[in-house]
Amino acid sequence: MKTNTTPERIAGGVDQRWSAKEETATAIVNMRVDDTGFGWVNDRGWELALKPNANHTLAAQTEIANNKSRIYVWERHRGSEVYSIFKTQDGELKYYHANTYGMASAVFPHTHPLNTTPRSMPKSDDPDEQYTPFGRFLTIINGKDEMIKFWGREKVMPFGFTSPTPPPTLVGPDPEYFVGQCDEQADPPTSTYPSVREGLIAVSFPSQEVPAGLGLHITDDKTNNYRYRISFISDTGSESPLSTDAQVAWTNNTPSGNRTYAVFIDTLPIGPPGTVARRIYRTKSLGDLRNDAKDQEFYLITQINDNCTLNYLDVVPDDLLTIVAPSTFASTVISTSYRYSANWNNRMWLAGGQGTDTRIIYSEAGLPEQFGEFSYFDVGNRAGGAITQIFPYYDNLIVFREKAIDVIRESGGSFVCTRLSNDVGTTASNTVTNVEGLGLFFLSYDSVYLFSGGTLGGSQITLNRISDQIDTELKRISKSSLAKASAAYSHKEKEWWCYYPVDGNTNNSRSIVFHTVGGVWSFRNSLYLQGQTGPSYHDINDIATLPDGSFVAVANNQIVPNFPVLNTTTVYPGMPIVWSGKRRGMPSTAYTFVEQQFFIAASNEGPKVASEWVSSWENFGDDSRKKRIVSVEVEVLTSGHNEIILSSATDYRSDFTPAGGRPMVVAEQYGTTLEDALYDSIPANKDQFDKAIFTVNQTPWGQQRVSRIRWDVNTGLISWYQFKLASLDLFQVVSYQIEFVSGERRTINVRAGQRKTP
Repeated sequence: MKTNTTPERIAGGVDQRWSAKEETATAIVNMRVDDTGFGWVNDRGWELALKPNANHTLAAQTEIANNKSRIYVWERHRGSEVYSIFKTQDGELKYYHANTYGMASAVFPHTHPLNTTPRSMPKSDDPDEQYTPFGRFLTIINGKDEMIKFWGREKVMPFGFTSPTPPPTLVGPDPEYFVGQCDEQADPPTSTYPSVREGLIAVSFPSQEVPAGLGLHITDDKTNNYRYRISFISDTGSESPLSTDAQVAWTNNTPSGNRTYAVFIDTLPIGPPGTVARRIYRTKSLGDLRNDAKDQEFYLITQINDNCTLNYLDVVPDDLLTIVAPSTFASTVISTSYRYSANWNNRMWLAGGQGTDTRIIYSEAGLPEQFGEFSYFDVGNRAGGAITQIFPYYDNLIVFREKAIDVIRESGGSFVCTRLSNDVGTTASNTVTNVEGLGLFFLSYDSVYLFSGGTLGGSQITLNRISDQIDTELKRISKSSLAKASAAYSHKEKEWWCYYPVDGNTNNSRSIVFHTVGGVWSFRNSLYLQGQTGPSYHDINDIATLPDGSFVAVANNQIVPNFPVLNTTTVYPGMPIVWSGKRRGMPSTAYTFVEQQFFIAASNEGPKVASEWVSSWENFGDDSRKKRIVSVEVEVLTSGHNEIILSSATDYRSDFTPAGGRPMVVAEQYGTTLEDALYDSIPANKDQFDKAIFTVNQTPWGQQRVSRIRWDVNTGLISWYQFKLASLDLFQVVSYQIEFVSGERRTINVRAGQRKTP
């Protein structure tokens, strides 16, 4: 029997299209492209980011992240401080030091609270907390609760000026006090000066002797009017809006000589937390407010470098006032309803949110909390819906909207906002990611798009859809819950990883992965081989990246139905987990629930992660001719006695027929002394043979090598063929060949049946 063999086909990435090339795959689950691009390997899995050890007390209180929580990784001081921030079940923001894993502390799991009031829990259409670093602090906003600045450790301060600055309380001078005489020659000296009137002070200076004091003093009965304003200076150097005016006035009465006076600030307002200084501004004398009010500017008197002093005595004469106060439009009160933030052009940008859904405001350069009255854009004058994210990209600020995309650029010292796309938008706010060397990735309603290029050097931004190969998968997305989707990029794994909800559900349960090595797609989903059960290990609410490139995530809580319980139970917790070489599914942790508190009891590894590589449908060049599949030969990298199971499917049927398992070893050496030493005892259900057990520092370490494994398939006559490789063990598939016998006759026509009439 003469057989045909396909050319050697490199195991490619996923392509679900009808026109997919033969070497592509219909599905690749829980595998990654080898670092060198040499095939697909399943050597990754989950482990707890924080694990108990001998130094942890078994009764130490632990924290469980809310199953709707985001996780954000923030690096400070060139990596000396790394914070992983998440939200607990009760809305409390917590963090742990991601760069002190394994430190010998008796407290588990090294979590610390941010000193804030409980935060709101997000709904399915809510992107939750948004984090933006700016210099030495991190802003945290969600459009509902107080905007905050996190300075590291437990130091948290309010962000921005969200309420008006109150004016000071003034006490003016009493010129009448100086209408009298003092007989210094009398014994004892006598005085005919009256008592100071209530609510006034008697501090004055002889105008010709002391260069201090306020007031026009040339003529009796001269009116003096002064106005004061206050501002707060925050720990970011930003200045609050000026307060409303506080006014003081008096009329000269100086029979004993020209005098100037002091004004006493009886109550200097205390600024919000984070205020490091307060500035006092004053006009020069406005006279009678009619004929003499030539200069109505406010000038800086002094800056008080604290937030506790209550009084100040103003004796600064008008002639010494030179520094003009900022305009009343230079700083304004902002709303806490802004939902999105970005650090771009050395300014803080806020956008979107209830009541401000098409509005964007921006701060002064270098002053992230100082927003000018006219420093804003409102994109509501053009179609596109509400703003759903703002993201810096080179010299552009990309403004994502529900059904469009705008871009803000700097031009001639000002900013301009223009339209970038009229028909592409997104509500997947947390999927916008900068992918190294490629551009800006984001998930739309049914596709993944890529921004590339920029405006520097004359280049232009381009927007391209890059997910045509996986459109079948993306059609399952729950569009109404797209705000739950989350994505991150790892320079270590060279992957962009995106989780999303599907089939009308509101929690993330499936994911796609773009591998920058080769530019191909795969999936990371909960997969169970025949007879395998367990919890879902890809119900991930949010994913981020540690500075070293490791993915860190928060899993959705999976707790027994009768929670809370009074005895020990197993919980698959919403705690931070790390994607590592552990090759395990979702870790489980045993807890005791005592007096409304969780207590850690033990930690267990999850089950092995099942993986599969499914070929595309093959017709061998002509689907009209029947053929019989003889065998499938797969090129792999050896992994000891780990087995791969091959299954076959035909003619677009979804049921697979197993063809058995094969160990990934060189066939001629299998079961001989030439084979590499085992890394474990020989399984009881395996054939016994003379094999050495690997011993550290004694047994030579066998290197991986390329090997070929063959499965005899022997199908009936078919038109289309597909095979699947699956295993719980480590394996790496490189290429494959299919041996088949081609028939001579074409497909037999199907006799048409007689049409039935109703």
